[in-house]
Parts: sequence; structure tokens; C-alpha cells
Amino acid sequence: SLAKWHFAAFYEDCDVLFIDEIKQVLEHIAVGTFDNRDRAKVLATIKKAIQNAKIVICADADLDQTSLNFLKSCGKPIKRIATNHTPKIDKPVIYSDTNTIRDEAIRSAITGDRLLIHCDTKNETESLKLLLIAQGLKPDDVLVVNSDTKAEANEALFLKDPDAYLAQYKPRVVLASPTIGSGFSIEQTYFDDVYMLLTGILTPTDIMQMSARYRPAKRLFIGFEDKNNRPEATSDATKLLGDMLINRRLKLA
Repeated sequence: SLAKWHFAAFYEDCDVLFIDEIKQVLEHIAVGTFDNRDRAKVLATIKKAIQNAKIVICADADLDQTSLNFLKSCGKPIKRIATNHTPKIDKPVIYSDTNTIRDEAIRSAITGDRLLIHCDTKNETESLKLLLIAQGLKPDDVLVVNSDTKAEANEALFLKDPDAYLAQYKPRVVLASPTIGSGFSIEQTYFDDVYMLLTGILTPTDIMQMSARYRPAKRLFIGFEDKNNRPEATSDATKLLGDMLINRRLKLA
């Protein structure tokens, strides 16, 4: 949105600017799925907005030195509020290629398990729904949440209050694209397992956040496709923030 002049003009004139998940925002500028020609412009807009605002609040539980260096480059004094609390992560992670994990998800759904399946593309959510229906699931058993469906009645209810929706409608499988973004979480116990089918589009930070959407998860299945679809580091923004992609950020138990 910041690539559009009217949004940029608004942000550049804010008195108070709050940026949630600042590291994820900067990573998205560097390697996210939008026009390469806009990356440097959007980065410059954010930098100008920070410089112009009277108060800037940036929040991120995974803040790194590169993000901090960017904030320092904006020329404003920084006060850091940190916590030493580290949540205990004890769920096992099972990972393989996408075909193997997809087959396991379909098998589990057929046997009656309740599944939350994250996909990093809209097409995957739609094709997987067709596969599940072909294997005997009823259309009402499968909820698809993506950019095309998010405004529909059931999907909008799910996005607004997922715990209430699950308790009332009890879908067998929820297929979710990255339309489910920052701030979304499911707190109540409902799903038997969580699956993630990844094709190389998302950044490590996006993957970690997606993996935590369902708080009570007991285990996590991740399928990785053997290719990388990220844009090459050619833009000014990518050159500045390219080192934000940290290898092995996702620790597999």
C-alpha cells in the first residue's frame, strides 16, 4: 500500500507511528511478493515516516541487529524495552518434501483428524480442497481462507473470531493462505495436527509466525518444495536488507 502516493503521504505526516512486527515488515520489503520497482520507494517512505513522526513505536519479539541498524539509520534516538522471557517450545516438527507431507495430510483428513493446513499460495488451498472432496470429505467439512474467499460470510467469521467459529461450525479441515496474517491466533484446543506446505515464497520470519498461529499445537508437519521463488537481490532495498534472511532460523525438533 505504501507504493501508492496517498497512503505514503498519510504515513509521512503521522505524529505517532506504530509498526508491528518491524522485522517482518522490512523482510517483506526486501524479498516479499510485490513489484521489485517499488521496493526502494517503499523503504524510503517508511524511513521518512519514522524521521517525521514525533513518536515511533516498533514491536517485534524477534528483533535482530539488522532491523535495529535500520532504525538507527533513521537518525532518531532509540529506547529499547526488552524481555528475557523465552516461551518454551516443546512440540516436535516433522518435515519432508511437499508431496510427502501433502499425502500425509490427506491421509489424516480421510481418517477423521481435524487439521489446520497452511499453504503459501492461494492455488494450493483451492487444489487441496478439491483433492479432499474427491477423497470423500463433504464441501462443508473444508474451510478455505484465501484472498478470494476472505470476504465471504463463513471465512470472515473465522478471521474475526476463529475460536468461536470452530466451536460453532466444527470444520474438519481449514486450508489457509498467507491471507491469515500478523495478529491472528487460535487459542482454544481444536485441531489434531498442523501442516505447512511451503514453496519458497515466504521468508523465515513468515514461516515461524505461521507455525505459531495455532497456539495449542502438539506437533507440526512441514513440507518444503525444492526450489526458491524469491526475487533476486537487485533492488536498492534488497541490497540494504538482504542479510535479513538468516539461514537455519527454523529449528526442527
